[in-house]
Amino acid sequence: MQIDRIETLTQFDQLRASWDVVYHHDPQAHVFVSWLWLRGWFELTPYRWLVLAVRPGPGSPYVAFLPLVSRGPRLAGIQLFDLLTMGGQPLAPYTGFVCLPAYEPAALAGLAGYIQQELTWVNFRMSEVLDSRLKTFLQAFPRDRFTVETSPGMPSLFIPLPESWEQYLEASLSKNTRKKLRRHTRQLESLPGFRTTEIQATTAKADIDLLLSLWQQRWGPKPMAPWLDKIFHHCFKHNTLWLKILWDGSTPIAASVGMFDHCKKKFYGFIFGGNADYNDWSPGKVTLGYELQDAIAQGCQVYDFLAGADDYKFSLGAQERTTFNVIITPTDLPRRALNRGLFRLEHGGNILRSKLGKLKRVDRVKRLWFAGVTLIKRVQASTGLLNLLLAANELAEAGYLAY
Repeated sequence: MQIDRIETLTQFDQLRASWDVVYHHDPQAHVFVSWLWLRGWFELTPYRWLVLAVRPGPGSPYVAFLPLVSRGPRLAGIQLFDLLTMGGQPLAPYTGFVCLPAYEPAALAGLAGYIQQELTWVNFRMSEVLDSRLKTFLQAFPRDRFTVETSPGMPSLFIPLPESWEQYLEASLSKNTRKKLRRHTRQLESLPGFRTTEIQATTAKADIDLLLSLWQQRWGPKPMAPWLDKIFHHCFKHNTLWLKILWDGSTPIAASVGMFDHCKKKFYGFIFGGNADYNDWSPGKVTLGYELQDAIAQGCQVYDFLAGADDYKFSLGAQERTTFNVIITPTDLPRRALNRGLFRLEHGGNILRSKLGKLKRVDRVKRLWFAGVTLIKRVQASTGLLNLLLAANELAEAGYLAY
C-alpha cells in the first residue's frame, strides 16, 4: 500500500472527488469524517493537521483516508512534542476511518504501520471512535512496543426513521409519549404570537448568533462557541445546515440546529437552546418533533442524537450503540516517563475544569459573562481593540481545549 501525506488545504481540496467516492461506498462512514465537515474544521483549527491517504499503488485511486491532528505544549511558538488525536476533534462528536470495504485489512494495517514508522509522537488518543474496524487497526500495534488502553466512550443514540411522520408516531412512540408530544406542540403553537423561522442567507449571522446565545444561557459560557459559529456558517454555505427558531412575537422561545448528510440519508441533531421563561411549554420536545418531521420529509433514514443517553431519547424510539476511546503509548523509557508526567498534569487539569464547569453554570456568572461580552461589542466595535480581544479569546480557547 502507498500512503500519501496531505498537509495543506490545496492538497485536501484536490482529494474531494476521491474522498466522496470512498465515503459513499463506506457503510461505516459518518458525517464527521466526510470531506465537507473536515474541510470546515481544517480551515479553522489552530492545531497542525494531516490526512493519510491510502492507495494500492502509484497512480491508482485512493481507497482509504485517516484524518489526524497533532497537538502539544508550545514554547516560543515551537511545539515541544506531538500528541496525536483524530481529525475533527474537539468539535466532532464521533471519529473514525473512511475506507472501501474490500481494502479494509490491508489499508488499516498500512495506516497503523505508517503512524508507527513515519510519525513522531508521544501518545495517540483516539476519542469517541464510532467504527467497528477499530479492533483491526489496533491489532497492528505490537504489544511489546506499545501499550493500548481501550475504554467505552459516550453512549450514542439514534432513531431509525420510517417513510412518513405518521408512521413514526404510530410505530416508534408509546401511546402516552405520542399524546404528550402532540399536546405540547398544540399548546406552544396556540400562543397568540407563535411563529417559526428557518435560516436564510439574509438572516444566517443573526440566526446562528441567537442559537449560540440561547445555548450558552442554558449551559453557561462555552469555549467552543466561536468555533461552532464558524463551522455552522460553513455547513450552511454548503446546504447541510438545518436551523429553526421558535418565536413568541419578537421574543425567541427556542432555537435548534442540526445537519443533513444527504449522501448517507442521515440527520444529526446538534445543539438546542431555549428561553427559560417558556420551559412550561416544553419547547425542547416540540423543536425535536420539528427536527424529526423535517428529517423524514427530506428522506432521511436515521436521526442521530449524537452523544448522551438521556431517558427522553429512549421514549422517542432511540437505540443505543457504543463509541470507544483509545490511548496508544509507546513503551520505550523516554516516552513512557513523559506520558506519566502528562497524565498527572491532565488529571489536575480535569479537576480544575470540572470545578470551572460547575461555576460557569451559576446564573450570576452567566449573567456577568453575557453582560461583559455585550459591553465589549457595543463599546469597542469601531476600534481595533475588539479584534485584539477576540484574538486573545481564541488563543485562550485553544489552550483550554488542548491537552
